[in-house]
Amino acid sequence: MCCCHFCPLVIALNYKDIADTASPLHGFGQGIKFETTIVSLQTVVAITHKEVRQITKPDRATATSLAGTGVERIVMSRPLLSVLLCLFVLAGMLVSAWQKTGLASQEETSVKLSGGTRIQYAVVLPENLEPGRKYPAILAFPGGRQGMGLVRADLHNIWRAEAERRGYVVVSPSAVRRRLMRQGVRRWLYFDRGARYFPEFLDRMIELYPIDPDQVHIGGVSNGAISAFHIASLMPGRFRTVVTLPGFVRRGNAKKYIALLPLCIIMFAGENDRNWVLSLNRDQKIFKALGKTIFSEILPDGGHLPRALMGPGSARLYDLIESGAGC
Repeated sequence: MCCCHFCPLVIALNYKDIADTASPLHGFGQGIKFETTIVSLQTVVAITHKEVRQITKPDRATATSLAGTGVERIVMSRPLLSVLLCLFVLAGMLVSAWQKTGLASQEETSVKLSGGTRIQYAVVLPENLEPGRKYPAILAFPGGRQGMGLVRADLHNIWRAEAERRGYVVVSPSAVRRRLMRQGVRRWLYFDRGARYFPEFLDRMIELYPIDPDQVHIGGVSNGAISAFHIASLMPGRFRTVVTLPGFVRRGNAKKYIALLPLCIIMFAGENDRNWVLSLNRDQKIFKALGKTIFSEILPDGGHLPRALMGPGSARLYDLIESGAGC
């Protein structure tokens, strides 16, 4: 049924300018607080500072009673309300369709670890899952502050499409968030304090999803790639490949590089991302001195984000992983 069949009610939106109070509509009308009042008027009524601007029905007493000192009230009639409600329903339908095909098409959930810490993550599963079958997996760390926004973006741009097509499980965790006394909520990244939670997190993912524990790869973008190197160096027996887009071995020492030698290592950096190119070249030389030849590539005219490896270009990453590049 269309919204215009609603009963003839109107809604009065009462608003006051309260600059120190955040709006309930985040990002819209900051400093405006909305309240609602339902009245039985049948026409558009606008009341501003006790002034009745338009009343065409004998509801003058009701309208006048709405006027409050220092408060402006805008009253919407049934037709206007119906249009707004229809637009709201349409927006909901568009969001639903976007969730099925866009950034939010992957499942987002969280897992509670034994110590009570809860980690939020997103997971992508292969199309046409076969009961009892185990699939290769990629642990994909987001860049930046490793929040869910970058989890969604990296899955959409790099990992999701090929994972669904080729038959991979991709798990992308957001940073560990801990509430500390006198410090509030702190975000622990996976190349730092967040690493201590990862062994149990990985075990839980293998319990929850059809992951082949002998076919787990790890990678990420920027801070996510640094995290991938760090986690892999702590538990190298759990992974087959490290993919960095770009990344480097943070606070690398001989012990850390040696721990990574059994793994396949695939490293990319954009030509114009000078500092990360220098880090890639440094790591390549160190691995070579230790007797390991890694796969590395400088992307022509590339910046910090690996745009040549996004969208259709992401197929190349999976090709390299499956061919055993950098082993």
